[in-house]
Parts: sequence; C-alpha cells; structure tokens
Amino acid sequence: MNVGGRNRVPMADLRALAAELGLLHPQTLLQSGNLVFGAAADDLPTLSARLSTAIQARMVVETPVILRTLDELAAAVAANAFGEAALGDPGRLHVAFLSGAPRPDDVLALGDLARGGERIAAGGRELFIHYPAGAGDSRLTQSVIDRRLGLVGTARNWNTVTALLAAVRDLAEWF
Repeated sequence: MNVGGRNRVPMADLRALAAELGLLHPQTLLQSGNLVFGAAADDLPTLSARLSTAIQARMVVETPVILRTLDELAAAVAANAFGEAALGDPGRLHVAFLSGAPRPDDVLALGDLARGGERIAAGGRELFIHYPAGAGDSRLTQSVIDRRLGLVGTARNWNTVTALLAAVRDLAEWF
C-alpha cells in the first residue's frame, strides 16, 4: 500500500491495526506501508478490502491494499525480466505490484513514455521497470501507470522487494 507522502501512516499504528484485524505477527518494513503478516484467509481480495477499509476508517487514509502470498512474491522475484539490473542497479529497478494482470497492448503503450534507456516488462500481475537515471524525473510514474493500465498498483525498488521476500520467508517459519 502507498502510505508515504500525504498518506502518512505511523507503522506502529499499522501493525496494531493489523493485529486487531486478527492478522498474525504483523511486521512492517521501512516506512512506506510494507506490511508482512500471517493469515488463514485464502481470499486475498476480501482481506485486501478489509485492510483498506480499516485504514480509511481508523487513519483517514484512502489507499488500495495490494497483497501477495509468499508463493506469489517468490514467483514475482523469479519472473524479473531485468536480472542484470537486479544485480548491478537494484535501487533503480522497480516492481509495480498491480491489482490485476495488464493487457500486453497496454504495457507496450507504456513503453512509448520510456526515455533515457528506461525499460518495462510485465510478468503476471507485476510490472518491472528499470529506471537507469532514477525514477524521480521519469514519465513512468505510478499514477500514469495505473491510469494507462486501468489498474491500481504500488511500486517498490528491488532492494525492498527482496527484503520483503526475506521477511515473508522468515515469518513463514512461524507457521
């Protein structure tokens, strides 16, 4: 979820809210809404909606919640189309976790906005974007991506994605 900038949410409050919702061992990573937890629910859309509704009610922040299971997160890491960027430029390789799978033609159309060597590839419900000059001045912002794809998403750089995968794997050992 995107809870930085104008949507600032204290991570301690997010963990407490997750625990109140019955999520197991909630943990946060960094300050940008990376919540890792265990749950018996296998209906991710319902759980996502519950979390989003609770965040809006308690913290007065309206934000979509994008969830991935351990297996889905591991599959996203394995599907990375830019392995050399993951190794040599991980802070500039981003993964946008999307609410659905993008249509191939929409992903190609996003490529028209790429500049300065930026590259885009889709894999499942993820979009991989390498920003060799950094994402700050790119036209490929999350709001543009969401609008062009007709989906919602939240992006993390490769360092964060791999840290999330490690945190989820560590948490899975509890169950």
